Amino acid sequence: MLPLFGGWSAAAEESAVTGLIEVKAASPSLLPAPSAGRTRLDAAQIEASGADSLVEVLGTISGLAVQPYGASGTQAAVSIRGSTTNQVLVLVDGIPVSDPSSGLSDFSRLAVSIDDIESVEVIRGGASAQYGADAVGGVVLISTKNGGSSHERGWGLRLRAGTVSRIPFSATSGSGFSAQEISPSALSLVDGQKLSFRADIPGGFCLSGEAEREANQYRYRDSNEVDRVRSNADIMRASLAAGWAGSFAGGQLRLDAAGGLRELGVPGAITALTPNARQNDLNARADASYSNDSLFDGRAAISVSAFGLLANTLYRETASSNGDTNNATRAGISTRSTVLIGENSSVGFGLSGRCERLDSSNVTTSSGGVPERYSGGAYVEPELNFGSWMIAPAFRFDCTSDYPSGCSYSLGAVKGLSEKLKLSMNASRSYRAPSFDDLYWPSAGGVAGNPDLLPETSYSADVGLKYGTEELSLAASLYARYVKDVILWQEGDDGIWRPSNWGEALYPGLEVEASGSSGPYWARISYTYLHSYVLSGGLELSDDKRVPMVPEHEFALSAGYSLKNMRISLSLQYEGLRYIKMANVAYEPSHFVLNWHLRAVLSTSAALTFDADNFFNERYEMVVGYPMPGFSLASGIELNL
Repeated sequence: MLPLFGGWSAAAEESAVTGLIEVKAASPSLLPAPSAGRTRLDAAQIEASGADSLVEVLGTISGLAVQPYGASGTQAAVSIRGSTTNQVLVLVDGIPVSDPSSGLSDFSRLAVSIDDIESVEVIRGGASAQYGADAVGGVVLISTKNGGSSHERGWGLRLRAGTVSRIPFSATSGSGFSAQEISPSALSLVDGQKLSFRADIPGGFCLSGEAEREANQYRYRDSNEVDRVRSNADIMRASLAAGWAGSFAGGQLRLDAAGGLRELGVPGAITALTPNARQNDLNARADASYSNDSLFDGRAAISVSAFGLLANTLYRETASSNGDTNNATRAGISTRSTVLIGENSSVGFGLSGRCERLDSSNVTTSSGGVPERYSGGAYVEPELNFGSWMIAPAFRFDCTSDYPSGCSYSLGAVKGLSEKLKLSMNASRSYRAPSFDDLYWPSAGGVAGNPDLLPETSYSADVGLKYGTEELSLAASLYARYVKDVILWQEGDDGIWRPSNWGEALYPGLEVEASGSSGPYWARISYTYLHSYVLSGGLELSDDKRVPMVPEHEFALSAGYSLKNMRISLSLQYEGLRYIKMANVAYEPSHFVLNWHLRAVLSTSAALTFDADNFFNERYEMVVGYPMPGFSLASGIELNL
């Protein structure tokens, strides 16, 4: 059985039903109370799906839309319940990984191999009361593996090598009298290569790394129905991660560090090509965390973590240009504690603080200084059990150096209707902080930042039912999000583009998830219905205008069949049409993408893998002007020593 839904973890009373499992003993929790929209996938589920990237995994979760910029390895972000990508908080081992310059969490820059992922958990709906700024649409929690279990396993080494092939094709270069036909090239059969390894070392250590290159020379069709080739979309990247975990002072100590280098072409939108633009990235992060859940005879738990993050970017429009540089740093510390109260309830509380700095060739403060931000927060969240009810109010106060301080709050409730069925509810207020670009972009070239921006504010609520047995899990939830003061860049009467707190929208919707297994077969299904309303610019509910680039329908199916020496899985993703502008006239058409995965075991230490992505060669865009790749076949070999 590969259950889709993770239950809430609370200070549980004797035999309390929590999610899909039954807890027999009280234990304090370091997790916030649940919303009706919460999905967790562990390493076994991710491996069984055959997904070769985190982006593909996220695309199967209801309420979540992935927005990649076409070519493999380029910018990819997510939206939750119709949010902007900046309104999603992404944490890797507790580290917020958004770019302080833009506020964007780009999954292509995380330097996290899919082999290193222990679990991915998505909390849909506002969660600023627990996590602070930017958790307006929701939170993506990524936990990586550590070396703690290598004490039992001893040495372990996994090696993977593979190649990506595309069908050779002919295309047109140039237009008019200068148009030329590009002949098919056998190089399409070796468009990309990838090497990766992971080593578990006795003593609690682990080491992993990846190296990849891909030309991304794939065919697309322009507005005149002419076949062209995506050029200047190549990428080369390498990453390395190391970790240690072990016992310390009665608890668990964990140390992690990871870094990655990347060089890539920036081809631009097909309506505004940048054939010579290049970008170089350096990303690094490190953290240390200590946790202990056995304090005071098991009645208290504590977690303390400290982290640092570096994100450096160099962008050149041409090889001869000086280029623009951004060097963003972030460091912080946080503590979370939970104490049992009596036998049935608990109280959680925590403190956090962090500093951010951006050394940029473009972005400076209005006085010409370096943008910096210092912030601190404190939260408290009791979990109170009354019979079959668990009530969890939460309150958080955040103070920040460069925009107004404020409060976030939420109220969650769970009722066990039976051993297999539970009701969950949540209401919350959340906010997003303006990015350095929003506040301080220099007044030049027809654009300017706005240092008077306020944080975006969101109010959300959901209610849902979850049912689970060993063979079947079902969940359905209704939700609504109202967002105001959304930061939008618009052209003013003076012809200057500036950000302002102009946007306003309402997002009601429905989410359905199901998973089940029978013998060697398993399947997961998710469906999202989102009927958004634009309320900006004098529009009202009666105008019935959809929010641009937010689909009304999304559907995902993952299924698999496993034998002793073979595993076959598929993933099918459908996304309905998306309007491009608030006028709701032009739109991106609906599309569906089918991926196949096959893993054949040759021996106890060797296996072959085959991946057929975009099997029906669907031509579509997730971001306007950035065509996605067509059919490709990836093959590889895996060695486990």
